[in-house]
Amino acid sequence: HAVGLKGRRYLFALRKWVFDGVKSEELLAASARDLQSGEVLSADAAEDLVNAARLHGEDWLDTGAELETTALATELDALEDELEDRYRVAVRRKQDENADRAMFQLHGLEQHLAGRLETLERTLQRHRELGRTGLVKATQGRIDRLKARMEMRREQIERQQRVTPSNQFV
Repeated sequence: HAVGLKGRRYLFALRKWVFDGVKSEELLAASARDLQSGEVLSADAAEDLVNAARLHGEDWLDTGAELETTALATELDALEDELEDRYRVAVRRKQDENADRAMFQLHGLEQHLAGRLETLERTLQRHRELGRTGLVKATQGRIDRLKARMEMRREQIERQQRVTPSNQFV
C-alpha cells in the first residue's frame, strides 16, 4: 500500500480552502495522526495518507468498541486546530501573492493604455491637421471606447485585490 500505511490506524481532518482573487485557487489541506505511535504527520504525508485512504482504506466499524471516543474527539480537535493555524498562514501568503499579482496587472494595463492612447492621439491629431472631421470623430470614439474598456478592467482588478478566503469542512 501507499506510503507504508498497511495495517496502521490514523485519524485525519480534511479541509477545502478556496482563495478567490485575481487568481482563484482551491486546495485540500489535511492533518493526520498515527493512532499507534501518536506521531503527527507532516502536511505532505497527511495529504498522501488521505489519498491512500481514498484509494485503499477500509471502514473501521468497531472504532467505538476499540478506542475511547472522547480521546478521539480531543485528537480530532487538535488536528483541526493545526489546520486552522496553517489556514491563517496560507491566507496571509495568498493575500500577499494576490496583491503582487494585482499590482503587476494594473501596471501592465496602464502601460498598454498609455501606448495605445499615444498612437490614437497621434492619429487623431493627424486627422485634425488634414481636416478629416469624419475620421476625427471615429478616432475619438475609439479613444473613448478604449478608455472605457480599460477603466472597466482596472475596476475589475481593483475589486479582486483582496483575496476572499473560505475554509470548508470536508
